[in-house]
Amino acid sequence: MALRLNLPVRRAIRQSPTIMAAEFSRPGESVSKEMTQGSWREKRVALRFLLGEIRLFATQFSMFTLNAHFTDLLGNPEQAAMAIEQIPPTADGFLVRSLPVQEAPRRLLLLPDSIQYVPTQYQRFYVVIQSSFEEYLRKFSSKSRNTLRRKVRRFAESSGGQADWREYRTVEEMRQFYGVALQISALTYQERLLKAGLPMDPGFQTEVLELASRGLTRGYLLYYRGRAIAYMLCTLTNTGVSLYQYVGYDPGFRSWSPGTVLFCLVFEKLFSQRDSRIFDFTEGEGDQKRFFATASIRCADVYHFRRSGRVLFLVVLHSGLDLLSRAIVQTLDRLKLRTWVKKFLRSRA
Repeated sequence: MALRLNLPVRRAIRQSPTIMAAEFSRPGESVSKEMTQGSWREKRVALRFLLGEIRLFATQFSMFTLNAHFTDLLGNPEQAAMAIEQIPPTADGFLVRSLPVQEAPRRLLLLPDSIQYVPTQYQRFYVVIQSSFEEYLRKFSSKSRNTLRRKVRRFAESSGGQADWREYRTVEEMRQFYGVALQISALTYQERLLKAGLPMDPGFQTEVLELASRGLTRGYLLYYRGRAIAYMLCTLTNTGVSLYQYVGYDPGFRSWSPGTVLFCLVFEKLFSQRDSRIFDFTEGEGDQKRFFATASIRCADVYHFRRSGRVLFLVVLHSGLDLLSRAIVQTLDRLKLRTWVKKFLRSRA
């Protein structure tokens, strides 16, 4: 059974009226050898079972995954077409990540030969890189602009008079970056609580270095008095999209706002270099992404599994845990305890 979703035109927030949909349909190769535009690749995909931010366990599936950026799907929606009978029997199904949607698809749909599951729907935030950094800053209120400048200035003054941060591009530079970034990542709540920090497996590191050999990787480190305290890893597509992959900072320096400072410094450089037309925050929502973004589009991750009792049980369990987590969050919001609980969990990680 083929994928049953309507593909939309782009829907954005805080969007400049001069940015047209045609900008997002340029042909070209995607981010890596694992992401060739419009291609399907069989991959091991982990479905993580979470209770709030607490990771319980994960189940691995062999899924044919569409390797295309959402901007490619807007210009060529037939790329997302697939039927369950087309994949080999060794695979559990197929997956389309960040599929643009106009209307919310059903969370769980039983089809004659497959199970369609949509565990996540979200606004995918991005920054359109045009004009200048100063003009980009005008999207913020005067209060927010002053706050950003004050944080960068305060950090610079405290760390020796100027912000010490570095960009890494070449293979040798990325080897150096990766070793330092892993040390920072090990300290973050993403790694300690969610096991979602910078990957340590050699396969991922090899892919990063291969991308660097083609000029499609950027690593950024922020230093405080000679000590690396924050990192950001991005990859690039040949169509001018910079993909935000991993970010983290040493929680011992939280009071200096290292994440915000690094974002400001990176964006300023992106606007001056102009080797990217879009900075894509990728999947998931968050206050920081919403704050820095100039636009967004509604997307969904869509799984099609072969029908089986095991898969149906796991999907229902996954969905139930997610609904329970949302109910807990809503209760904490009503009691005005959500922020306190989040800080407590991250401090205990």
